[in-house]
Amino acid sequence: MTAPADDQTTLAYNSPTSQWIVTEKNGTQHIFNNAGYLVSIIDLNGNTITINVDATNQNRIASVTDASGRVLTFNYANASYPRLCTSISDSVGTFSSYTYDYSTGRLTQVFYPDGSQFNFQYNDSHSNTLISSVVDSLSKVVEAHTYDSQRRGLTSQQANDANGNAVNKVMLAYQYLGNSWQNHICDSTLNKCNYINVSNVAQRHYVVSTSGSSAFSCATCGFQGTASSTISDSGYQLSYKDPNGETTVYTYDSQGNMLSKALPKGDYFSGPAGNDTWNYTYNSFGQALTVTDPLGTHPGDPNHTTTYSYDTHGNLQSVTTPSPDGRTTPGSVTQFTYNSNGTLHTITDPLNHVTTINYC
Repeated sequence: MTAPADDQTTLAYNSPTSQWIVTEKNGTQHIFNNAGYLVSIIDLNGNTITINVDATNQNRIASVTDASGRVLTFNYANASYPRLCTSISDSVGTFSSYTYDYSTGRLTQVFYPDGSQFNFQYNDSHSNTLISSVVDSLSKVVEAHTYDSQRRGLTSQQANDANGNAVNKVMLAYQYLGNSWQNHICDSTLNKCNYINVSNVAQRHYVVSTSGSSAFSCATCGFQGTASSTISDSGYQLSYKDPNGETTVYTYDSQGNMLSKALPKGDYFSGPAGNDTWNYTYNSFGQALTVTDPLGTHPGDPNHTTTYSYDTHGNLQSVTTPSPDGRTTPGSVTQFTYNSNGTLHTITDPLNHVTTINYC
């Protein structure tokens, strides 16, 4: 098994503890026991979330403890179904209870101490395991969904309004076109629709184009007319042509960090060669070190670059803006300090005014 070249996640085995350690690009570690169950999460500041796995009861989660010592306890009251959690409690008491259809294992209700609840129904003709509606304690439908014979979503909506009309309803239809799918998506009026082309790149699916009149585009579906993207073999967006016909171009480094963004000239600043180009550099955790605006003559131009610095735990220490006159006047600096657990402690603005943050 080979990870993509831009995937900086690492996997290591700790022999003394018989644990597997997955380290993300940002330094966060996920620790798994030898049976493959997650037992802790540790961030760069050493804050640890501990998951207590009950190996004597089918490796179910018994409790979760955060870095401050707060504990969530998972309870399993039905001995006939020992892996179905019936309630979760903290130091104050139970704050959520769960009810199931034990013949299928489906969740049917979440109940809270204030009397509020969510009830889950599974009435779609094409699936008795996918949620068809969520109903509150007043029998009001919070959301509803329908599916086709392949268990794909056909409609999704929030509660009906006072006149019985669907709120934020979205409808979908599917058509396979060789190596891509063309999906038809409309709002509840059926008058505002878009076609969405989804392409398969390296066994992952990406929206590569949308089409439809801007005047009749399904804005509630998240689309605003005809647009298209080009996608690299690694799945990165190389360009985006918006509904106005303007194209933005992106470049990336080998780690998947965006190196530059070239916007159509005139949209923001007057940049060179018909584009307003932003340039970026990063540290090994993928955090931005410098951002050079379109007025810079080259990436890193000190007169047009904002600089960021971080401590060894990845916490932002300072932000230095470009020189206001583009010449000799120094840029302004904002500084940050942190407590040992990584929570923000002070902010010092460019005028040396200090804001101190205390926690209870």
